[in-house]
Amino acid sequence: MGSIMRGIQRFYGAALLAAAFSTPLAAQEAAKPAPPATAPATPHTAADFATLPFVQGAVMSPDGQWLGGLFGVGGSRRVCMLPLLADQGKGQCALMPDMTEARSVEWVGNDNLLIHISKLLPVDIDRWYVTRLVGLNRKTGKLTLVLWDLKGQDGDNVLWTARDGSPYALVAGQNSIYMEPEFWPGIYRVNVETGARSRVQGGREDVMKWVADPDGEVRLGYGYNDYARRSRLIYRKDKNESFRVIDRADDRKREGLLSIEGFGSAPDSVLQVHEDDDKRSALFEVDLASGKDLRKIWVAPEGSWIADTIMAEDGKTVRLWAEDHEGWLTMQGTAELA
Repeated sequence: MGSIMRGIQRFYGAALLAAAFSTPLAAQEAAKPAPPATAPATPHTAADFATLPFVQGAVMSPDGQWLGGLFGVGGSRRVCMLPLLADQGKGQCALMPDMTEARSVEWVGNDNLLIHISKLLPVDIDRWYVTRLVGLNRKTGKLTLVLWDLKGQDGDNVLWTARDGSPYALVAGQNSIYMEPEFWPGIYRVNVETGARSRVQGGREDVMKWVADPDGEVRLGYGYNDYARRSRLIYRKDKNESFRVIDRADDRKREGLLSIEGFGSAPDSVLQVHEDDDKRSALFEVDLASGKDLRKIWVAPEGSWIADTIMAEDGKTVRLWAEDHEGWLTMQGTAELA
């Protein structure tokens, strides 16, 4: 029956089309309505461009039940934690302290947001932007200042956040604006709910960037000497070892440091991107002691190279993107590391 009805519909459809095309052209033109009058477009005002977006920098909580981000509410920017389902409880929103600007947020467990802020402060005869952190608790709505007593410019470099439900994070921050030992960022273990902290590692000369592994152990540091235009990469296997230099580079010779994407599953191994035997861009697990490839993890399509990688917080998977020479995305994928 269905096929018969479809045949009838096709027959009448064809007949209607034939009738439409057989109508004289003059009759079609006469029946065509005049186009409606349109009002001139209203030009945008400065206020239109100053309007805050509804949401910016939104991130989902680890359990996938809450959304945190920067929301435009009543003409002001607020940091909010909102439930994705109606029966999950009440959300929280908070205004930032005066003379500060919230830039981004990240979760610490499912109950706390770390808010990255900038603040303009007088320094000697000038004014500088300094970066700090504020913790926002989902259950209480309490705001906690994190490392605000540091005397340096940068104080919001989050290296690691706990995944066991505890409110802890590792944060690197400067404690001076002058070229002295406290200028180089030290590393602090902070409780984002109370602001309590302990210093777990002092700064190292010329080292401004630190990297922690998924277990919260600081294992990599990048140093650069402006005067000599030389850089170095320091590394340790675990917290029981001292840092050692594993690579050096001289900018004047256009040298570059090893590019380490993450830590491998084998002891003393890291992840690196380089060409394989077929000259294709690939991600390898590499033994640092010998410099030998332990295994090939992921290969970009021919004519492309690996443009970016993002490690999962647990260190068990890595997300990869490949691009061609014109910058077009050619492939993306996820690789298992463990």
